[in-house]
Amino acid sequence: MATAKYTGGVAPGAAIVNAKVLDHCGRGSFDDMIAGSIWAVKTCHADIVNMSMGFEEAPTGVVKAALKFSGWMLDQMRRGVVFVAAAGNEGGKGYETVNYPAISPGVVAVAASDKRLNVAHYSSKGSERIEKLIGELKPTITAPGGAGSPTDPMEKVVSTFPAYLDYCDCGGRSYCKVDDLHAGLSGTSMATPHVSGGLALLLEALSERGLGKGDRYRLAVGALLHTAKKLDAGRYEQGWGFLNLPGALKSLGKFSYEVPSPESLEGLRRYWEVKQGEAVEAFTSIAAEVLEGLIGLGILGLMFSELMGIRGGRAARTLSILKEMYETGLISKEQFLLVARRLLSKNFA
Repeated sequence: MATAKYTGGVAPGAAIVNAKVLDHCGRGSFDDMIAGSIWAVKTCHADIVNMSMGFEEAPTGVVKAALKFSGWMLDQMRRGVVFVAAAGNEGGKGYETVNYPAISPGVVAVAASDKRLNVAHYSSKGSERIEKLIGELKPTITAPGGAGSPTDPMEKVVSTFPAYLDYCDCGGRSYCKVDDLHAGLSGTSMATPHVSGGLALLLEALSERGLGKGDRYRLAVGALLHTAKKLDAGRYEQGWGFLNLPGALKSLGKFSYEVPSPESLEGLRRYWEVKQGEAVEAFTSIAAEVLEGLIGLGILGLMFSELMGIRGGRAARTLSILKEMYETGLISKEQFLLVARRLLSKNFA
């Protein structure tokens, strides 16, 4: 949304329901994300759920809950609800960086481009492995998300923005102030509402044609994807291509994109299982080097904290105790690695 000088949004006539699940720094819990989405659909009867948020990598410790939520979203898609989520801003780390819930089957995962139609360097990427296991191309589509320029707001997406907010306490997250009501921001979270707005217009057009809600997902998403414009980027960076709303509206009804089957959830589970197994193996390898004195315990503690989702201090203390037990002969190297591996594997359940 925007005002006057900065015109309106993609679907200015759409009714918007706001479910606040994050704080002003963008921090929030997995439970709140689920609760907000369910509230929007069940209580407010939302046709589109825009999720400009996500969790990097697998949602460690809540895999079963995540798969259950993904199953619930699939059920809602069959009833005509469309879920749109930010692909993530971890593209600098390489491929297989699409966030959850964007990676979930059927969710429209949005990548970001700059104003020159280049896929933004920060935009998260998918992979052939994701496509094979889940059965879908991720990210799904690309939309304007702004460049990473730290100083020029016009290179970003200009949006309404509360003047009282200050990101100085948010770990370096930044924005470019335009005036007292607007700021320039960038990210896949900025790209996602462009797609949600486009889908709102497509659903409106389908409703005017008298089509039932059961047909809306496949026809709206089908038109959106099949008319997307190909960019000069790989398919695991741009998805089906760049949002082409005029083309989608013109072709509405000609294309179909079916809601994924429940079996796709097994593919998602398997993908997380493989990724987590790779993470545990990498951790174990580094842990062995710690015991040999090749690297410091602090590095292992940071890795342990990131994998398990607990504070670095607690992780470091856990590993320090294990290392002391090894050094005093209470446990062997193999026992040290076995305990660490089991801790990680249990947390991934």
